[in-house]
Formats: sequence, structure tokens, C-alpha cells
Amino acid sequence: MWQCWIKNVLLIIWTAALLATAPSATFMARGELRKGLIILFAAVFFGTVSLSIAYYWHKRDIHATSIGFIAALLFFIAGSVWLWFYGFYFWIPIALLALSVAYGYLTGKNK
Repeated sequence: MWQCWIKNVLLIIWTAALLATAPSATFMARGELRKGLIILFAAVFFGTVSLSIAYYWHKRDIHATSIGFIAALLFFIAGSVWLWFYGFYFWIPIALLALSVAYGYLTGKNK
């Protein structure tokens, strides 16, 4: 099924959107409000679109492959290290991901 490979790409896009919150917050905190808001708007747009499509396909029992999950995890780790190395607030995407996982476990959505 080709949809599972597209869903892998959607997972990578969502991960990139999550990682983009760090430069956005960094630019806004350092006084470059316009640049930060543009990055934040793009991150929210791409994250929302990719998550919406992925959720739609999830309801139709189409899932990403394990290769996609591993690639997204490695991309998130490498992206977080890259953000830290270049002086961005790398802890923001990590905190957002941790909060979403904790919310899922507390509400019983992650079983």
C-alpha cells in the first residue's frame, strides 16, 4: 500500500514542524518578532495539515511503517542536537513532545 509510505513522509513533516518551534521561539525572544512569527505560522500550518491527513488515514486503518517511526525518531534526535549546537531553544520541541506523550498517557489515549 502506497499510503503507508506517504504517512511516513507526513510523520517526517510533522517532526520538522515540531522542531521548527525552537527557532521560532528563539527569534521572538531575541527581538526578531516578524521572522519568529513567520516560522511559527509555517510550522503550525504544515504540522496541522500533516497531522490532519495522518489522522484521517489512521481512522481508515492505514499506519506508518516501523521504518518511518525510526526515521522520525532519529530525525528528532538529530534535529534537537542541531538546534542545541546552533544556539536555539532546543528544549521547546522536547518539552512539547513530552507534554503530548504525558497527556496521552494521562487521558488513556496512549495504550
